Amino acid sequence: GALALYGYRELDIYGGKGEGKTSDSDALTGKTGRVTERVTPTSGEVKLDEGGFNPYYAARSVHGELEEGTEVIVVDPGGGNVVTVEGVGPGEDEIDRELARERARRHEESAERDEEELEREGTEGV
Repeated sequence: GALALYGYRELDIYGGKGEGKTSDSDALTGKTGRVTERVTPTSGEVKLDEGGFNPYYAARSVHGELEEGTEVIVVDPGGGNVVTVEGVGPGEDEIDRELARERARRHEESAERDEEELEREGTEGV
């Protein structure tokens, strides 16, 4: 009996080997899933695509609210069963978000320089 059980487990006759395993919290960083209950900076729930035996986790958003059905990525596993997530835009990743922040910063700097030039031109004509 024990030999047969060992054989079934090792040969994975029934399939799905390891799907029921719960992973440690560090392994959740970068995992994706969907919002099952609106996520805010203080509350919410997500279902992770590879979340282990129980894929439902209490969740907090990085900023703003994420509506039900929104695709998310875990940015901080937080330990326990509360994860911090942020929305994943279509085809957008961390590099895209960083590039967007850099473009916004450069745009602000350019606008400030334009303002300073206008002020200088206004005082030169006096």
